[in-house]
Amino acid sequence: MSLNASSETARVSQFGSTQLIASTLLFAACVTYFSAGCTSYEAGGAEESLDQYTYESTSTFPQSISIVDTRTSDLVWAMDIPVGQQLTIKFNDDVKRSNRVGYDEMTWGLNPVGGSGRSLSNTMRVPPRSARRIDGALRE
Repeated sequence: MSLNASSETARVSQFGSTQLIASTLLFAACVTYFSAGCTSYEAGGAEESLDQYTYESTSTFPQSISIVDTRTSDLVWAMDIPVGQQLTIKFNDDVKRSNRVGYDEMTWGLNPVGGSGRSLSNTMRVPPRSARRIDGALRE
């Protein structure tokens, strides 16, 4: 009877180890999946507060995007997104620095909708968060 009890304990212990390994692998896969979404350039943005936005332009919804300085109503930047392309803009919000120097930086990129190798290779100065507005328009 003690032989059966010890082999039963060994099976339970082995099952517990297998379950622990499976749980650890599942957790690691979830962390990898959700952290990869932080750099997602999908339409609408990353769906979290990253101050990053992606706009797709299609034949049924060709878009134009502009950045306006709300202190002066000046147009700072504009882009007529070509059909079949997506525009991603990301503001590098460093509030302390932008308050000190009076501007923020925006990186942006124009890439094929859903294409691989997406990058944000352009950088420019824009008004700080408190003084800018993004306007979107449907082109005809």
